[in-house]
Amino acid sequence: MKFCRSFGLLMLLTFAAPSSLAAGVSEDPTYGLQYCTDKEDLKIKDLRPQEDDPATQLEKTQILPANYGPALVAVVAHGLNLRPSKMADVTSALRTLGAEVYQVGLPGHRGYLPDDGSDPYTAWMGHLRATLCLASQSARSKSVPLVFVGFSLSAALYLDIVGQKTESLFKVDSMVLFAPAISLRFYSYFVKAFFLFGDEYYLNSWSPAAYRWHPGAKMKHYRSLFRSIDSLHHHADSDYNIPTLVMIDPKDELVSPSGIKSFIEKHKLTNWQLKEVSNKESTLKDKIHHLIISQEAVGPKTWTQMRRDLLTHLYQTTGLGDPPLPPGF
Repeated sequence: MKFCRSFGLLMLLTFAAPSSLAAGVSEDPTYGLQYCTDKEDLKIKDLRPQEDDPATQLEKTQILPANYGPALVAVVAHGLNLRPSKMADVTSALRTLGAEVYQVGLPGHRGYLPDDGSDPYTAWMGHLRATLCLASQSARSKSVPLVFVGFSLSAALYLDIVGQKTESLFKVDSMVLFAPAISLRFYSYFVKAFFLFGDEYYLNSWSPAAYRWHPGAKMKHYRSLFRSIDSLHHHADSDYNIPTLVMIDPKDELVSPSGIKSFIEKHKLTNWQLKEVSNKESTLKDKIHHLIISQEAVGPKTWTQMRRDLLTHLYQTTGLGDPPLPPGF
């Protein structure tokens, strides 16, 4: 029963219907380079897939201004099949302490857009590169640090980008990774058996309806997930040794904590630290150990400590000193 539940929760890492890329965003995996090196005309509106409507207003890629400052610029990226707006507890904490936030809404997570046959991996990588380009330009213009906060697959995508060494501007000063999909539990790969049925074969998801965008996933999205993981391991070297805080529940159904520890040791990532968290106080009806990005997912007490750890790490590792935490924050 536990195995079946864990296998079903693998859907939390995936989504059902890929979208076409936003107008102006190419499917070229090196997309973003032309804007970072040749010209400065990329705008945040270029990364939006459609006109705002009630269903997508909170899910789009957008800039969330700092409450003051800004003291730093942060790119916040969600996990697969997670609504971008569900990273709100993270973005709120960052903005409260003076971060200008670039909220990433990966293609396929911003509404039910048509399946145009595009490659999900290329679409995700291109969109994240373009958002990093915009954030980097902002950080440089303000002379403040650039940081990355990613959950699950987005953490893997970012490391994949760094490993490919396509653009130095994509490298951040510090990172916080929530349950990063760097190393999965062995049974997570059993889904490959369904590849025999083709890329369009569809599996329903058991992930919480309030957190997910789509009811299930296609095999091409699983292929894209595994491709990103394989690629980041292939390119792994000292470039990954960015000051990094990894937070994970030791009972995570999808990501292997021991696998992450081995990854850190193998590649001598001396600037990485791993912190275990618990969701035993979660107020969600169904507790999911992989889902650790909100107060309701882990509980108020645990979230307060995670929030402090997040902000302290980003401030101290970027030379900003101790974060100016408000009383009771």
